[in-house]
Amino acid sequence: MTLLETQDVARALALSPVRVRQLADAGRLPVAMKTAAGRRLFDATMIEEFRRERARRGANVRERSDARSAEQASTADRADSQEANRSGANGEIAGPDRTVLNSAPLSHRGCHAGRATRHAAP
Repeated sequence: MTLLETQDVARALALSPVRVRQLADAGRLPVAMKTAAGRRLFDATMIEEFRRERARRGANVRERSDARSAEQASTADRADSQEANRSGANGEIAGPDRTVLNSAPLSHRGCHAGRATRHAAP
């Protein structure tokens, strides 16, 4: 049985040593033994099994993540088009309470630069 230290496991799994310790403390990463000083030692074959399982689950997570990303992109597109519908004339942007933010160039803003102004709702 080959034993690995936390740093070696971290390198093998592309994780930080802190994350390896967290996984071990949570019982998700089996610890073969602890030294008298409290250092965790891991069985190399168990780490390899963990790595393979993690890679297999990672493929499933990526597939779900891709589907979720596509859904979020279409939601963002809808939100963008709704925002465009709420925009006022001359590129002004209206908030949900119909507060319109002045988007004129800085040279045309005068002393009211950056302040929100109220316009009557259309």
